[in-house]
Amino acid sequence: MNISYCLSGYVKIYIADDQLSDFMNTCLKHNLPYSQGEVAEGGACFLIRLRYLKIFETLCSKENIRIDVRIRGGLPVWLYGKRKRYGLIVGLFCAVALVIMARLFIWRIDVVGNQSMTSAQVLECLKSHGLFAGSYIPKLDTDKMQNRILIDSDEIAWISININGNTACVEIKERDMAQQEQQSSAPANLVASKAGRIAWVQIMQGNIVVREGDIVQQGELLVSGLFDSKLDGFRVTRAQGKIYAETSEEFYIKIPYDYEAKVYTGEQYCDKYLNFFDFSVKISKNSRNNYTFYDKISTVDSYSFFDGEILPISKTTDKYLEYEILRATRTKEEAEELAYFELSQKIRELPSDTILIRKVIIPQIHEDFFALRCVIVCIENIAQTSEFEVDMIPVE
Repeated sequence: MNISYCLSGYVKIYIADDQLSDFMNTCLKHNLPYSQGEVAEGGACFLIRLRYLKIFETLCSKENIRIDVRIRGGLPVWLYGKRKRYGLIVGLFCAVALVIMARLFIWRIDVVGNQSMTSAQVLECLKSHGLFAGSYIPKLDTDKMQNRILIDSDEIAWISININGNTACVEIKERDMAQQEQQSSAPANLVASKAGRIAWVQIMQGNIVVREGDIVQQGELLVSGLFDSKLDGFRVTRAQGKIYAETSEEFYIKIPYDYEAKVYTGEQYCDKYLNFFDFSVKISKNSRNNYTFYDKISTVDSYSFFDGEILPISKTTDKYLEYEILRATRTKEEAEELAYFELSQKIRELPSDTILIRKVIIPQIHEDFFALRCVIVCIENIAQTSEFEVDMIPVE
């Protein structure tokens, strides 16, 4: 059904089969609007607007066409039925007026472009500068706000705030922290983050003190930021580059056969809240949480106009699912499968530029657990920036 019928009111009328032809001719002759009919027993039903009912009845009466009114509906009919409930009608009109007035406020903020920062962190930053759900749109100076955010934030390099209706679209570009570190002017050395044998070096700046094939220990100097020249004397710089070394690392994965498992009991309850901007009101019955162990699942249902525009009204449902901690047993095969899975996860967490040369995996079957001892040999960047302070640089 067309939404306009619901707003203006509608009537479903029935016309018998032997009068359908006369009814169609009458509608065509007087240009009477109706919706497409549907077949009914012994005739057909048509949907017309409530305000046209008297006209239909008058014209069809002149043509001896009997109209049988089956259903009346829509907003006017509903309001007429509630005409003696003044509080409900006043509340409805107040709600409509509130929504219309709310057009002057920000209803929703969409954040795009963030990667390392979460949307919640960006929204908190925006809120501290005056942009949040419920902000008064005429008083928002987005240009000034953008400049203040760039000055105050160490993580945001560029930001654009566009307000379209009641929605603020915020696009950001984050700072490259690694590049920012390289651009720092503070003097620094490169030291070894772990022990290894130097494979190759990629130096952009600094005085290298190791060569390919050297064995270094953790914390040992790799590239110095200090130069001693007979012509220029002492000078400092910020060492930059990558030092790749062959390193080894050991993983130990232990999976017990007996373990504690989480088992849901099937008991649950829900708390429901009605949200208007940042205000929330609980609309469900008061419930007491007697669960010792439970999982909480929150869902938010938003409401929108007929055109799809999101309203500043939503409903939050917090569902609490009770579970118990029970003793369980896994087989040796299940323990082995889980151990290899955890090992693969640890290897996957290695830096992306790490080259895995070889790995040795030693399975160990014990009475109470299954274990994997894995030694991996790889080539990785072990250069770690270590800044230092210079009080005075002697000059010859």
